[in-house]
Amino acid sequence: METVVVMMSTYNGGKYLREQIDSILQQKGVNVFLLVRDDDSDDNTVEILNDYANRHNNVSYYTGNNLKSCGSFLNLLKEAPVASYYAFSDQDDVWLENKLITAVNMMKQENATVPLLYYSNLMIVDENLSQKGMYFSEPLTLANKYSPLVENTCTGCTMVFNKQLRDLIIVDTEIGCTMHDAWINMVCSLFGKCIYDNDGYILYRQHGNNVIGSSVKTNKWHTLLSRIKRIFNRDLQPRLKNVTSLYKIYGDRLSKADLEKISLIVRYKKDWFSRLRLLADKDLRPENTSKLRFAFHILLGTV
Repeated sequence: METVVVMMSTYNGGKYLREQIDSILQQKGVNVFLLVRDDDSDDNTVEILNDYANRHNNVSYYTGNNLKSCGSFLNLLKEAPVASYYAFSDQDDVWLENKLITAVNMMKQENATVPLLYYSNLMIVDENLSQKGMYFSEPLTLANKYSPLVENTCTGCTMVFNKQLRDLIIVDTEIGCTMHDAWINMVCSLFGKCIYDNDGYILYRQHGNNVIGSSVKTNKWHTLLSRIKRIFNRDLQPRLKNVTSLYKIYGDRLSKADLEKISLIVRYKKDWFSRLRLLADKDLRPENTSKLRFAFHILLGTV
């Protein structure tokens, strides 16, 4: 059986942690090694991790300073042992027992020598695991390899990827990206192949303490306020930040055509002509979120 290293970042997750770890250890058809990094919790999370590590040879954990979600997961990726496949996990969900083997089987149908990224839909549930619907109500449209530059539809806890992609990502784990899942999705789309599965194998628990939750539970006024803040705070420009980092780290490996697309985003605020060029580019448009809102972000300089 193939070995999958599952990487989990924890932060004050004691309430649901045992249920999640149990569902990971009960995965069918694969060998699981669970590596956990605690992001400076002050509840009983570390006690729970210590208990599992003492009872299971395939569970290990370490602690560190608070790096937030993106930094903690990228640190895990760097510290993870060598394996054929890797996966990320949240601390408060429940996995169906066929989650990992489904991903591995789909990736085995592809060219194993290139970076491969599998990700899927999710089943939204409340804190008691009562189902509320699917994360994506309609199948995603994957228009072209440049789509992840302008929208992220890849949820980190669904991701399973091969060693080739892991080795490509860890060339620089001090990158200035907004979230690990968006970053890995962008890199794989340009250098490998992304595989989307519209079925869901995770009970994606939504509760009051989620670090990042689904749009199903998001307050509309809070969402509106966040978008307004982006207009006035020049640090809150996720697409520009991600693509600029991509350009700096991987620019010498990209084709001329890829660099031209990336440059449209990196330099779009240079003048109005540059903004209009980005606005007119048919490959750099979101397919699953609002095109109109993206156009406004271009004109306002808040991409």
